[in-house]
This record gives sequence, structure tokens and C-alpha cells, in this order.
Amino acid sequence: MVDRYIKFMIKLFITFLFCSISLNSFAQSDFIPLTTTDFDLKGKVKSATIQQYWQKDSLNFNEDGYLIDQTNTTQMSEDGFSSTEQSYFFYSENRIDSVVNYNFSGKDKEKFSIVLNEYNSENRISLHEMFFLKPERELFIREEYLYKNGNLSSVNKVSYPGEEFKSTKYYYYSPDSLMELEKIDSTWKDITIVVHPSENMRFVEYKDENSITRLTIVSQEERILGENWVDSNGLILRMFTIDDYHGCWGEGIFRYDENQFPESTVFKCHNSYESYKNDNGNVVQEEKYEYELDDFGNWIKKVILEKKESGEYKYKENGTVERNITYF
Repeated sequence: MVDRYIKFMIKLFITFLFCSISLNSFAQSDFIPLTTTDFDLKGKVKSATIQQYWQKDSLNFNEDGYLIDQTNTTQMSEDGFSSTEQSYFFYSENRIDSVVNYNFSGKDKEKFSIVLNEYNSENRISLHEMFFLKPERELFIREEYLYKNGNLSSVNKVSYPGEEFKSTKYYYYSPDSLMELEKIDSTWKDITIVVHPSENMRFVEYKDENSITRLTIVSQEERILGENWVDSNGLILRMFTIDDYHGCWGEGIFRYDENQFPESTVFKCHNSYESYKNDNGNVVQEEKYEYELDDFGNWIKKVILEKKESGEYKYKENGTVERNITYF
């Protein structure tokens, strides 16, 4: 459950931040392998190139469907800012042993950083290290994963952003750990609490009888900072968080078609958490998506239609995402 929690949080903050639907650019973990399904791809996909606006992702997979390298290129204009990043993933027994990251300066390719992972006898991550390679090899992040009774109990992290910084995350699984949170219904099961003492925050994961998981971010003062509802397939159904783009507390409601492709998104603004709970928010933006599919059922073109609160409130085209997909 913890691995799914980490993987989901990565996807959540990369993919949905109350702006137009973006690419899954560099949405990987350095020790949780990503597969074709994480990029909404079906079948024996060999490669996929995704183009939207000024951004292009190039993905390559092995025959087992695991991501083996990813290149992200951002080109703001023909004569303007351009950047390229590339990552290579090296596996053994379908686990990531190491990751090598490159940056491009013009046509020159430069090795930028390397990630090394170690695993315990149960094939679970035990040590995660990241090194910068320029101007010389230097440890930047070191994370030690500790387990108790088969569950992750804590993560000790040391980072070196100019000076040493230490932190520890604690994981709790007993429903008794939530007794102080009176807002939470006692019928919820499979509870995980991730505590960040240094950040004065906690992340709570729990599941109800309908297999819908809710992730709640709370501060030590029990002030709810965000809520997210996810179904058993890992699809985000609803999201509530501070929305800097619209200048309010924002709510996103996501719907999917029979292929689990995003079908529509509704964004609402709230002036308080109580407004969100009472469904009193104002709709400020809506999006819906139209797809063109290939013979394998993968979409190769997605048209984004948008309507906003300001101006004429009707759907207008607001971008196209195109994918070029090859197969084994």
C-alpha cells in the first residue's frame, strides 16, 4: 500500500495542479518502475513520442512494458529557451537498480546525476542514494528505509543542498493512530499515516468498503490542506487543494470514459473548506477531451476543449496533444 501511495503522490502533483492537463513528463520514481500503463498505453508498446505545445516526451519500453529511458525536451520558441533532459533506467528482476540522468547543452550530452538503489531480502527498497556528478561526484540525497512487521515504519533522509539536512518520516498503520482525528469515520480501514515532523504535516491514506482511497493532507493543528479521492484503479476522481492559479481553494472533479481516458474535468472555487464540504463553490473552468485512436486502442490525438468563467462561457479548443506510438 505504501508503494502505491508514493507512486500516486508522484502522479498527482505532476499531472493535476489546476491548470490544463499536461504531459506525464519525468513523472517517474527512482525506485518504483513505471510501465506502459502509467502512460495510458495498451499492448506491446515499444516507444511513444508525446507532443503538446512546446514540450515533447520520448519514451522507450522493454518487451515486459517497463520504461527504460525517457527524454524530455522543452522548446519555448525557435530562438528562445530550450532544454533537454534524459534518463536511463537499469533493472534487475523488474526493480530499478540505478538511474543515469543527462542534460544537454546545445548538442553536447553531459552526465548530470546518478541514482543507486539497494534492496533487502524481501526485494523491498532499503537504501536510495542520488549523486551529482558535476563538478565532481557528490552525494546529494541518501534515504534509508526501515521496516517493522512487514510494513515500512520510517524513512531516514539526509540531503546536502549546500549543508547537511536531516529528516525522518514515520508510518503508522493501526486505526488507533487516528483516534485524535475525530473527523474520520471509524468504518475506514487499511489506514496509513505518514508523519513529517520537520514539515509540521501528516499524510493520511485509508480505504472504505467501496475500495475508494482518500488521501488527506493535514497540519498538526488539524487544518485540512487538501483531500484527494482515488478509485481502485488509481484514477483521480476528486481533488481539493489550495489553487494558486485561480486564487482560491480549488476543487477538481474528474470523469473518465470506458477506456479509462480522461473524459471531462470541472474546476470549482471555494472560499473555505466548509464551502467545499457543502458543495457551494463556483464553477470557474470546465474541460472535456476528444480522442482519435489507433488500431490498438491507444489514443494518438487528444483535443482539449475548454470553457471559462470570464468571457463567453462556451467550449473552445485549447490545445492538442499528439502521440506517435510504435509496437513490438
